[in-house]
Amino acid sequence: MPDSRTDSLVQLAQDTARRITGSHTAWMAYLQTAARLYKYPYHE
Repeated sequence: MPDSRTDSLVQLAQDTARRITGSHTAWMAYLQTAARLYKYPYHE
């Protein structure tokens, strides 16, 4: 039986990826944020 929590997390990740990569502006904003957070461990 599928885990609905896992399915919800997968759906959230897919939706977020679509929003981030959906436009040049959103992608650039994501990259600028990621560039400022390079010191933090991945899980944070």
